[in-house]
Amino acid sequence: MTFTSSFSVNHSVSGGLRTRGIHKSSTENTPLISIVTVVFNGADLIENTIKSIISQSYSNVEFIVIDGGSSDGTLDILNRYDDAIDFWISEKDKGIYDAMNKGVKYCSDGSWIIILGSDDELLNISVVIDVIKAHSDCINIISDVIQHDIKTKVKRYYKCWIPNDRKYKDFLKFPLHHQGFFTKNKNIIHYFKPELGVHADLLFMYQSLARGKTVKINEPISMYNTGGTSDLYSFKNILSIFKVARELKINIFLCVIHAPFVFIKMLLKSIVSRKVVIWLRNLISRYAYVR
Repeated sequence: MTFTSSFSVNHSVSGGLRTRGIHKSSTENTPLISIVTVVFNGADLIENTIKSIISQSYSNVEFIVIDGGSSDGTLDILNRYDDAIDFWISEKDKGIYDAMNKGVKYCSDGSWIIILGSDDELLNISVVIDVIKAHSDCINIISDVIQHDIKTKVKRYYKCWIPNDRKYKDFLKFPLHHQGFFTKNKNIIHYFKPELGVHADLLFMYQSLARGKTVKINEPISMYNTGGTSDLYSFKNILSIFKVARELKINIFLCVIHAPFVFIKMLLKSIVSRKVVIWLRNLISRYAYVR
């Protein structure tokens, strides 16, 4: 289909393979991977995300894009890749987690779901397929990620891990990133809670982990940019972390006791100006070890 995005979208517009009756399914030998990407006015970056997905050697991938009513040319890009996107829809939403909930609900039954931002890149999904085939009883897969500093262009390897059974020991250290988190569709009984704020994805991931076996992959599956909404902490973001801890019945005071320097770092970032934080980060990055 064709659509010109020269004006603000106030109604629902959709496209992709599904609108032409083309659907995908999961089998034992070819498990279906559902990639959900949410975007709003992301014309500058979303094409890189799309290219990273369609360039994968594994083909049984379902790509769902939820657009919040962009007016910057994003829809022109979605139309251009209409034959490579399984389903996309553009309509006003109530924010990023409302859009993520929509995307998850559009995923096919039996698929494995991962959430990628509109500026994230998928690196290698084949290793995930190997794990799914080797561990038929697992319902979650965690991988490492690459962090890309958009200011300095420095790339850092971030090693994720399965959180300690005593959640308060790891909670403030952020062992999980949604760009390196796969969960089976049938495992999802809790959706994202937008009212928790920017860190609502933590609750989603922790609740998924509690429902069954998780396997860890010791290599990066995706890359994401640092410098986003949750990268520079504000008191509002810290409050979001506290809200998630309360939902999980994690004692936040024990979290602080077990990771005092992490908490102090959060507080400093919320107090010190953004420019100072960026200056310090750039200074440190000059001497950072890049994997």
